[in-house]
Amino acid sequence: MTFAQKLKSMRESLGLSQAEAAALLECGKRTLEHWEAGDRVPLAITQEGAFARLRLEKRPRKQKGQNYGNDTRGNPNPVRHRQ
Repeated sequence: MTFAQKLKSMRESLGLSQAEAAALLECGKRTLEHWEAGDRVPLAITQEGAFARLRLEKRPRKQKGQNYGNDTRGNPNPVRHRQ
């Protein structure tokens, strides 16, 4: 699988538009379009960085109102720890 194919596949699996993916990767939308079309191929280090950022995007993010640890703000049934 080429860089172009893998990049496009990862972007689509995340449900990102090209504009959203470009913002995430901190590159221009046209640059991303060229990469996905196979017109341009970035350096290997740039490819690795792009894939790393997309993999991070796959991790679940904290939803609004969801609490972790000792954060009890807005939680009607917070877990209290003994002091």
